[in-house]
Amino acid sequence: DLEQNEDNTFKLILEDAAGNISASTKIEIEESGDSEEVVVEEEEVIVVTLSDISGHWAEDYIIELVTDGVVEGYDDGTFLPDSPINRAEFTKIVLGALGFEIPETVPESAFTDAPNGTWYTPYTQVAYEEGIVEGYDDGTFGAANYINRAEAVKILLEAAGVDVTESLIEFPDVDEDAWYAPYVATAYSMGIISGYADGNFGPSDNMTRAQVCKVIVELLAQI
Repeated sequence: DLEQNEDNTFKLILEDAAGNISASTKIEIEESGDSEEVVVEEEEVIVVTLSDISGHWAEDYIIELVTDGVVEGYDDGTFLPDSPINRAEFTKIVLGALGFEIPETVPESAFTDAPNGTWYTPYTQVAYEEGIVEGYDDGTFGAANYINRAEAVKILLEAAGVDVTESLIEFPDVDEDAWYAPYVATAYSMGIISGYADGNFGPSDNMTRAQVCKVIVELLAQI
């Protein structure tokens, strides 16, 4: 119910029969006298065609993040939900989803493979300065490397400021002494990850674009 003289929040996802999603529809709600008059205006509607997500298990997660402007598809209208994602792309998406302020440029970079002038350097530098990422021993960030599931969970929880605790390990392929074990256990206890049908987590498996959408949506629901 609408309440007068109060802030009322609405979330609308506009999708046509072809699967086209309006990512920038402007909704204006005006109140007049004792009744509410709703005026809907569409301005500069950008239609995002995601031709390969219909029926995909992560369809709802993808649609939510696309409409929120956190992720986007490719110029050919695909999203490629089952494709891997590299460390630079993942870092950008996580920082964007969590509302970090990213400068256009940075005076210096902590990583030799993230020089000034590359699109991802402001993101990797903010992540480094915030203690979210450390990079590798050789001084690189590995921006173009595909991110695996263990690395992704660590970055996600560190970026969100989640207190990582020693929880019971639910996955047979996660050794309790592994560096990533506390992150996986914490993420599982929060309902952010669920693992595979065979009971494994697959820490060294590449994180897919669909999986990224799922863990981010589930995280945002917890914080």
